[in-house]
Amino acid sequence: MKTLNLLKTLSFTIFFLSFFNANAQDRTEASVWATISNPDHVPFVDSKGKLSSKDLVLNQAITDLGITSIKRAFPSARKASLLNVFELSSDWIDRVEFYTKLVNTVPVLSNIEYAPQYETLATPNDYTDSGYHYALGLINAQNAWDFTTGSPDITIVISDQSADESHSELQNDVIYSAPGNTATSTHGTAVSIIAAGETNNDILQSHIGYNSTLAIYNMNYNSVLEASYAGYKVINMSWASGCQFNSYVQDVINTVYENGSFLVAAAGNGSTCGGAENLVYPASYDHVFSVT
Repeated sequence: MKTLNLLKTLSFTIFFLSFFNANAQDRTEASVWATISNPDHVPFVDSKGKLSSKDLVLNQAITDLGITSIKRAFPSARKASLLNVFELSSDWIDRVEFYTKLVNTVPVLSNIEYAPQYETLATPNDYTDSGYHYALGLINAQNAWDFTTGSPDITIVISDQSADESHSELQNDVIYSAPGNTATSTHGTAVSIIAAGETNNDILQSHIGYNSTLAIYNMNYNSVLEASYAGYKVINMSWASGCQFNSYVQDVINTVYENGSFLVAAAGNGSTCGGAENLVYPASYDHVFSVT
């Protein structure tokens, strides 16, 4: 029952954060995902420090298309189908052209799809400042607290940019923070605070599941897998990864769902994916609780 009630209040969190229009982060790198079934064809860095493959066609494409990186998309996966998915990146070719050339000229690559382009929902620059926040009233937070204020036994995973653990509203709540998360902490801090920031401390404002703890993971699908395999049951994604369905991501979502984790994501609004009538992902995948 505690978990069910927390899911209700967590959805309020996403509801609030999805009120703001999405700001896409500039990305100059073209990236796709593709399956490489034969391990002998997986590229490697040779003795000269050059990316190379035993497949001659792929090897030529590495040169012709300026491919700078080929790495596993889901290194934390346990399913062979996901472990065989690789992200190929080039920093000097158009994304569409990159995709088209790989589809038409490199048969060793199968099921090629565009890689996600992650973007957070915009956050007001004064969100973590003191003062009354109308959203608490808008989402009827006072009545939500009658259901639950969270529990130390419940950890909410925040898959996002990094969070400022030294913030007065978070310094006692974060039990795990993924290493290597060097992204700006503004958005991750705001999401974490509204989900389970300190309350009843005469500082700043009240928050939703304030008796819960937090685990901060990176903003990508491999980290979602990692969090689920670590045993966490509630995973929050206040971000978008694109406007088109991706079969690889659905496989990840299915895996996380079957592993017993509940996924909640913001559906976006305003200009996200061209308008409110359009689908936004990950919120629109099966087994994701989409909040708008």
